Amino acid sequence: MAEQVETRQSDGGAAISRSRQVILGLQCRATVFVVAVALTVSLGASLFLFSASTNLFESQHAEETLRLAETAALAAAPLMLKDDRANLKELARELTTRDPVLCVRFFGRDGEALVTHNRAGQWLPDVSIAWQLGAGDLPMGVSQYYPAQRDHPAFTGVVYPVRDLAGVVGGAGAAERPGVLGYLHLSTSVESWHLWSAQTLNFLVGVGIIVLLLGIPLSFLVVRRMVRPINELCEAMSAFSSGYLDVRSRVERRDEIGKLAGTFNLMADQHQRAHESLMKLNNELEKRVARRTRLLRHLATRDSLTGLYNRRYFDEMLKRRFAEAERYGHMLACVMIDVDDFKTVNDRFGHAEGDRRLTMLAGALRRQMRVSDVGARFGGDEFVILLPHTDREQARTLARRVIEEFAELQAKADVVEPTTLSLGLTDTVGLAPREAPRLLHAADQALYAAKRGGKNCVWATPGAPSLQQA
Repeated sequence: MAEQVETRQSDGGAAISRSRQVILGLQCRATVFVVAVALTVSLGASLFLFSASTNLFESQHAEETLRLAETAALAAAPLMLKDDRANLKELARELTTRDPVLCVRFFGRDGEALVTHNRAGQWLPDVSIAWQLGAGDLPMGVSQYYPAQRDHPAFTGVVYPVRDLAGVVGGAGAAERPGVLGYLHLSTSVESWHLWSAQTLNFLVGVGIIVLLLGIPLSFLVVRRMVRPINELCEAMSAFSSGYLDVRSRVERRDEIGKLAGTFNLMADQHQRAHESLMKLNNELEKRVARRTRLLRHLATRDSLTGLYNRRYFDEMLKRRFAEAERYGHMLACVMIDVDDFKTVNDRFGHAEGDRRLTMLAGALRRQMRVSDVGARFGGDEFVILLPHTDREQARTLARRVIEEFAELQAKADVVEPTTLSLGLTDTVGLAPREAPRLLHAADQALYAAKRGGKNCVWATPGAPSLQQA
């Protein structure tokens, strides 16, 4: 149960770590950045378009209002010249039936109100221009915006002079300059302006939402296209660092990421070549070490002149073979060999001739021994053979063959005054105490018996301690 809880905690920790990597990863942050930039640009463009279009519509609305006022002033000039207020009233009523006119007011030259007419169902507050005439700052032909109040809607108004184009008003000098018969105040509705602004704003908001909905997945895909090769390159680097030296990046691009992938592949090739060269050198060194080890082992266990084992190695093998014979109950024989009158050979013919005869003896021993037998140079002109699974009779047969083989080799080599051999042998039968050194000592005692018995012979220890000639 505890292991399951630990496993769940580990899985949960890994999931949190992966989620954190995704959230804090380059792809997520780049996507957020791209979307933020797109939204900022879209918002800025929308605000600019909204402001520009609103100003354009306002300008068009002001021009239309001014054009209506100019037309109404031309139509009202003859009526105001005759002071025909009834027809002036009818003109005002007719003008208010046209969109976007809400109210028409006519004023005299001194600013007194002559005629006022509102569109049916609409009421606008009274407008006075008398005080502006007195102040001399009456704006002519300029639209003014009046915000909506609780009892009336928003509207724009323009004051336009009604001129006497015939030049009969104003007294002296009137023919030189057309006189002003009065003033017209024309009020127009801004409902279409507000409606158009609302529609434009809704359109821009819709465009922003569409940009947002399309920008997120598109930005994700664009960033994904940029981040994916980076992830693939990271995976290749991770595999390469784990020991897979043949891994290469498959990213093929013409930008900086492709250049980075190409540089990694080049570095990996160089590293792999260096690694292969190092491994080859290491294998060569291992082979050299193995050869040196075999050589050292050979030098440590072999006699340099005869090629047989040396005494130190023979002592180790004697202990091992004797222990095996005791454990499994099989026979073990030992043969000691000595070259007769070897000192005389060295004195008369030299040490080189003595070494040659020792080498011949070693060759005779190798040809007569089995693979399991252990032959060694015991020291000087003495040799010893250890024969597993062999009794003294079998050892005696081998000893005689060694004498014959050695004599034949000397004959073939035309040796002057051939050398003879003395051999002593024994086995583990009747050995007391049953120790490995005792076996070697018994074979050595048999060798001394052969020397005393006249040399050039084989002596063996019987079951009893006494010796007998073979």
